[in-house]
Amino acid sequence: MHAQLLIYISIIATSGVLNLYLFAYVFRKRHLYKSISTYFLAYVFAIIIYCFGSVFSLMSTDIIELKFWTAIMYLGLPFASPLGLMFISKYLAIKLKRIHIIYMLAIPTISSLLVATNDWHHLYYRRFEIDPLLGAPYFFQEIGIWYLVQGILTFGTMLAAFILLISHYKEMSK
Repeated sequence: MHAQLLIYISIIATSGVLNLYLFAYVFRKRHLYKSISTYFLAYVFAIIIYCFGSVFSLMSTDIIELKFWTAIMYLGLPFASPLGLMFISKYLAIKLKRIHIIYMLAIPTISSLLVATNDWHHLYYRRFEIDPLLGAPYFFQEIGIWYLVQGILTFGTMLAAFILLISHYKEMSK
């Protein structure tokens, strides 16, 4: 394994462990934070899954392991930004209806299923193979149409969360 790859593995694993500690701390004190802690815990849990999935993906030695850990990563990655937006909305006392939550989580749910079953339809990745020169865990991917849909949702929800925070800056600073 390359030394530079070990650096990335160490940084991502450390991030996963720190997020795990944050999750445990907030979980123990969740009664103090009322219902906002539910959104925050879900958000941090999604990040934890993504971090540890990334670490094991970077340690993969063949395409089967790489695809497996990519599918695990996608149990957390697509949900992080919508959950972050929900957390910020709750923090700013913006009421979210159940239908809005369902809509925000529909695309991430579909994305997770599509990544797990990508070999059958290639909607998420048209090509996903080990790099012939570098070998595992380096891979070559050609994105599919659903990758773009998920990307638009991810950046859209992050932008919406940022705009919400900026627009409520004066209220928050009091």
